[in-house]
Amino acid sequence: MFGYCRDKNDYRLFKLNLLWRHRIIDNTFTPREIPVKELDLDDYFTDENRITIIFDKSLEYRLVEEYGPNCYEVMEDRNLKYSVGYTNRNYMVSWVLGFGDKARVVEPIDLAKEIMEKAKNIIRNYEHDI
Repeated sequence: MFGYCRDKNDYRLFKLNLLWRHRIIDNTFTPREIPVKELDLDDYFTDENRITIIFDKSLEYRLVEEYGPNCYEVMEDRNLKYSVGYTNRNYMVSWVLGFGDKARVVEPIDLAKEIMEKAKNIIRNYEHDI
């Protein structure tokens, strides 16, 4: 949620899932005009980090649904090459793992290695149970 923070005397992005101890109060407020410069949310989300992922062609529908029909490049083997900027590394790792064996990070290498280690840990979690 984007709004004015009275504690910081500035506009902020608030994550609603972090509002644990909320309560309804009787205070009222006067709506403010949001300056145009504050409406450029690109200042809040910098995509300085880039990731390139090769997706199995069977996942084309997911990429199209989430990011549009022109978000990827079709490769010679018909798999899909997808590159995007990201801000949250932990979220990106979880997101890629959610595609299981249908996605492979090719850049950056350190992120690919981190995902590989997480996958190994997932296997270890199940080795003793099955």
